[in-house]
Amino acid sequence: MGIVGYGRIGREISRLAEVFGMNVLGVSRSGRPPVDAEKFDTGRRSVAEDRAELFAMDRLDEVLRRSDFLVVVVPLTELTRGMIGAQQLDLLPPGAHVINIARGGIVDESALLERVRDGRIAGVALDVFDDEPLPPTSAWWSEPNALVTPHVAGLAPQYHAQTLDLVVENLTRLAENRPIVNEVDRAAGY
Repeated sequence: MGIVGYGRIGREISRLAEVFGMNVLGVSRSGRPPVDAEKFDTGRRSVAEDRAELFAMDRLDEVLRRSDFLVVVVPLTELTRGMIGAQQLDLLPPGAHVINIARGGIVDESALLERVRDGRIAGVALDVFDDEPLPPTSAWWSEPNALVTPHVAGLAPQYHAQTLDLVVENLTRLAENRPIVNEVDRAAGY
C-alpha cells in the first residue's frame, strides 16, 4: 500500500494496513516521520515501531510502481493540486485500487474514471471530489467499481477531542515561539 501523505492519518492507515499483512510505502515531504508524531498519534505505536518504508515526494513515481493500493491523504495546495494525474495513475500496477480521502483537485477524476472503466484500475473509494456535493449527474454514482462517500472519512469517535488537543498544543507553541504541529505551508506549496 502506498500512502501519499504520511502524517498522523497516513500513519494510522499504515498501522491498520500492516495488521492485514500489507507492506506499506509512506510518502511525505521529507521522507521521515512527522515532527512530534508520537504526541499526536493515537498512541497505538511509537515511531520506532512504524515498519513503513518512507520516501520523499521526489520518489513518488517509485512508490506508485510498487503500490497495489494507493491512498491519498495530502492537503490541497498549489504543489499537490493535480499531483495524481493520468501519468501517475499509469504507473500503478494493473488492477490497483485508489482511495482518495484527501481533497478534491489532487487526483484527476477524469483520468481515474477512464482507467476504472478500462479495467486498468480495479476499483476506487472516493470521499472527496472536485465538485462537492457530488452532482446527481456524476458518472461516479453509477460506476460499479467505485465506492462513493460524502466527505466523511475524517470523522472519528474522538475527532473533536483530538482537534481540541491539537489547537491547545499549537497555541502553546505559538506563545512560546516554537514550530506548530501539522503546519501546512501554503506559501511553499505544501
